Amino acid sequence: MIYYIKPWIYPIILAIEMIFACIIPYLKSTHDGDVKKDFPYISDTGNKGISASAFSLLFNIYGFLAFINITIRFEQIKVNYSYQKSRPRYIVNIITTVVGLISLSGMALVSTFQVGTHEGVHNTGAVLAFGVGVSYLAMQSLFSFFLKDIPGSNIIINIIRIVMSVLQFAFLLGTFIVTIQYKQSNSDLSIKRKAAILEWILAFLVSFYFLTFIPEFRHYDWRIQLDETNIKSNKVDINSDSIYNVGSK
Repeated sequence: MIYYIKPWIYPIILAIEMIFACIIPYLKSTHDGDVKKDFPYISDTGNKGISASAFSLLFNIYGFLAFINITIRFEQIKVNYSYQKSRPRYIVNIITTVVGLISLSGMALVSTFQVGTHEGVHNTGAVLAFGVGVSYLAMQSLFSFFLKDIPGSNIIINIIRIVMSVLQFAFLLGTFIVTIQYKQSNSDLSIKRKAAILEWILAFLVSFYFLTFIPEFRHYDWRIQLDETNIKSNKVDINSDSIYNVGSK
């Protein structure tokens, strides 16, 4: 028995999940009076009570969805260089994917260790999630120009990715600089607000970047094959080469 899953849906789910992960803890924490109805840091909205639990749950789900997207992208490129027997693409694909997975480890730290109780661990996770995550997407942007033969790829999408990567680095640097200014200003709330706004924009830029994979993902299916004979013996075999080209549309 073979099941087909459409990969293009996952970038959309990821973007929607980011909206939920940011908005739900914010609404709950502002309702409970834990943070002011302004622009707090995203982490501040998930620092106490139920808001902390919601923050942890939603961002763990986000991390899992990001893992699926990174895996699909890896498999998509893998199919491409398998046909062309390109070793450089193989190496770059491996390195890029490892960088993406490292960023997800940072996401796990951010979602598990709240800033109010484990600030050092939380901030380390934030550096990995944002810093390494932005680097992963920048590598994907550059890599895209060498993957013109992937169905759905075009110069417009590649340019959009480059522009988004430049903006991500700009907002990442801005967030870092303004946050340092805030810590040196004896907690000037106006500076903190600027840093928080930059962080929110950066978070959504990172999440919405994955939407640029949709034109390419829509030309592929994720195939999961179950052996009915093995199912009867309580064994399930999943096809490891789960992505295959279904042709241009």
